[in-house]
Amino acid sequence: MLDRYKKEIRRRGGEIGINHAPRRDCRARDTEWRELEIVSRHRMTCPDGGRVTLSLLRVEAWRYYSRRYQPQEASLAYLCGQDDSGLWAVRVPGTLKGVSAAYEWMVPSAVRAAKLRGRKVLRQGDVWAIETSRSHNGESLRTNWYADEQLFIEGAPEHVWAPGRWLLHPEHAPVQIPFPVRFVRNRQLTTRRGTAGD
Repeated sequence: MLDRYKKEIRRRGGEIGINHAPRRDCRARDTEWRELEIVSRHRMTCPDGGRVTLSLLRVEAWRYYSRRYQPQEASLAYLCGQDDSGLWAVRVPGTLKGVSAAYEWMVPSAVRAAKLRGRKVLRQGDVWAIETSRSHNGESLRTNWYADEQLFIEGAPEHVWAPGRWLLHPEHAPVQIPFPVRFVRNRQLTTRRGTAGD
């Protein structure tokens, strides 16, 4: 399973390891490649009611940049699982050490608050549909929503809000949403290193 998760992380543009510097004065040829490993696995019930087995992949190392710069402590972590469209991987802070903590970090606070208030919550991929009042129906769409229009969800152009109150995505089963709704996306870190090398 680890190799399948790494392949999915790579497909999404993520890193699967860190070039580790075993000592502060090392050269590039002295570095060691350290790859992600499964450090935690947990079967849990999601806020939308589904049961899923999730895995947390992590690696920690002293990242080698060059002889000019001292190695810096670095860590990578990905929360991985499988849903109706196959494997998925979300980059989470490297400081998280368990599946539960990573999952809590990923799920938007609006989803947790809605569940506490007894509101309905549905999920499709990384988009959550939260029951809201009629006056806020369609919040987070790019424009005002009319029942006969097909619109994209802001920040998630692959998800389509279609006539008949259907949430559509080419890789997921369609979800009909019979209540006034607003949409939110999962939290996640970018998968590529920034200009600062982190």
